[in-house]
Amino acid sequence: MNPNYSRINYSKTSTKLFAAALIAMLPVASLPAQKGAPERIDLSVLHTIKSKAFQHSQVMDRLFYLSEVNGPRVTNSTNFRNAGAWVVKRLESYGMTNVHLEKSGPFGTG
Repeated sequence: MNPNYSRINYSKTSTKLFAAALIAMLPVASLPAQKGAPERIDLSVLHTIKSKAFQHSQVMDRLFYLSEVNGPRVTNSTNFRNAGAWVVKRLESYGMTNVHLEKSGPFGTG
């Protein structure tokens, strides 16, 4: 254990921070609820979204492709680059524009 580390000072500091956070939230908690008519929810839109999500979802297909087809993706590996290229093509097929990969730091493989 680091001899400069003081558990007592840490506890006092965290207690003070917690108390300050609680005090800072008091004005927000005491605000009255918003008055007026409650927001109307279009149930037909909600049912359409739920229907698409539960009956036409492609999440598992996309997850399978990324996890099983490309397999493990260690930084700067072939699978890493292939998965990135697949995501770019997929997003472009959805109609997104300016989709591209960006360089990130000098990394070796792994």
